[in-house]
Amino acid sequence: MRDAVALLDEDGTNRMTWPAREFGEKAYFEIGRASLRARPASQGGGAGEAYRPKTWTLTVRRASLPAPEAKTFTMTFVIDRTDELAPWTIALSSDGWWDGGDAVPFRPIQVASFLGLDGLSEQALTAEIAERRAGRILRGFFGPRIESSGRLRLMLSKDLSWRVEPQDARTGALYMLHVFLTFRRLTVRRILSEPSAAADGRERVPLLFDAEAPAASRPGSAKRRTDGLYGIVHGIAADDAFPVLERPPGRPAILGFDLGTAGDPGASLAVSLRLNGSVPAILAGKLQAALRHWGDPQETVAGCILSCDGKGIGTVSVATRENGRRQDEATFPVSSLEIVRQRRSDAAIVTRFRFRPATKEHQVETRLGGFIVAALPALSPRPGRAPEVAPIEVVTHDEGDERRLRAFGARHALYGAAVPLPERTGAAEPDGSDGQSHTARLDFEGAEVLFHVPRLVSPQPGSADALIPIGLPGREPSAGEIALDRARLTVLRPTDLLALKFRFADLVLTLPSKRIVVTRGGAASLTNNPAAPRPVRLRAPPL
Repeated sequence: MRDAVALLDEDGTNRMTWPAREFGEKAYFEIGRASLRARPASQGGGAGEAYRPKTWTLTVRRASLPAPEAKTFTMTFVIDRTDELAPWTIALSSDGWWDGGDAVPFRPIQVASFLGLDGLSEQALTAEIAERRAGRILRGFFGPRIESSGRLRLMLSKDLSWRVEPQDARTGALYMLHVFLTFRRLTVRRILSEPSAAADGRERVPLLFDAEAPAASRPGSAKRRTDGLYGIVHGIAADDAFPVLERPPGRPAILGFDLGTAGDPGASLAVSLRLNGSVPAILAGKLQAALRHWGDPQETVAGCILSCDGKGIGTVSVATRENGRRQDEATFPVSSLEIVRQRRSDAAIVTRFRFRPATKEHQVETRLGGFIVAALPALSPRPGRAPEVAPIEVVTHDEGDERRLRAFGARHALYGAAVPLPERTGAAEPDGSDGQSHTARLDFEGAEVLFHVPRLVSPQPGSADALIPIGLPGREPSAGEIALDRARLTVLRPTDLLALKFRFADLVLTLPSKRIVVTRGGAASLTNNPAAPRPVRLRAPPL
């Protein structure tokens, strides 16, 4: 039994070292040698040895992938040459594979190519996997978080990282995230749980979604100390990374998808993402996607991040459909997206979408009026963490093959509101008109607005100065509320050039009733809890 093996040159130079731990926590090595009679020196043979090595056989017993009940298998590497002057080749066969099927043979290649020596590009040992076995091998890596179509090519590199790709990139593909993020290559390597794992000088792999790992399966957890797997997505194509919504003639495809739905056929709600036409061209360079688990493929966290240095990538839209009629409730421009998909401790499959709002001021139209908003300033969530911008967050749970909406919240900085205010009507004016016509605008300084869907779970208002409901109503009536402490009301009357500005203290404007609310105790307060005590309502005086 050996803890590591090394491949040495004829002069003793170490070309490669494989720790047994890279093959599994219980793996160990057996080494065999077959010899051939050395050529005489006059024929180019070496001097001093009657027999030279012809074949080295490295057998890895009890190899396994990280899993609660990992199946062990045997891997046999054969390093061989036909005679003393022939180049060395390396081949691999692995029986007892993850699905318990037949042995998987890997084509032999030259050792110099495998190691990338003598100016040769580094090559991997390669096996062809039939489509009927492809799904089981992928599940051995990352459980149900990854799928494929067509035959696969499975490769092993000298650093013991696995690579998976379709044999035919035109007809085969790999998929993840249940929004069918499509890609063409996956690189997988083992990640070690012990802090001392980096003592060999190997660079640690960055974990994009480490914060999502369940506490019980983190490295160093008192409940479990186990290795994991980390997969990095490559081979993202511009025209099919996400589902195609439109293919305008002569222009890039428009990509996007529904995040989730809620309600029933008579009254439904959908949240969707529509990417800009400029996005497909940058996906290969900007989209980062990965999968990771700590010892249980069923607990795999899969996710992706797309950021374009603050530039817009598309829009997130909320729409309802009632009695067959579609109604756009709100559309939010966004500059980045993050998708994380994993199984919770209660076995629910949860997908969390987070979008950074656009940094420039923009208008969001709702049934209650238009609002001028932008991304909030970046704040550190806790000491030691980098500042973060409050995201638009959408959470879904799987129900069968559907993603059902569970939560929605869009927090923005609020700069203005175009909210219709009450008019005084009744007596006829001297010119014969019956009533007055005003233009009113609310401007805000340092205010915050939270857009929420009453039918879904909403975030706590926190420091929000305004709560704006969109989408389907909840079981209890939910009015919009805007605290006016940070507001300045400008009223213009074109008929006589009247221009007035107002400031407020301890007043809340409720929508859609357009009434002013004064709060007890002197401080304006907001709540999205229907059962909470409501403030005293005072009808706004006519303008």
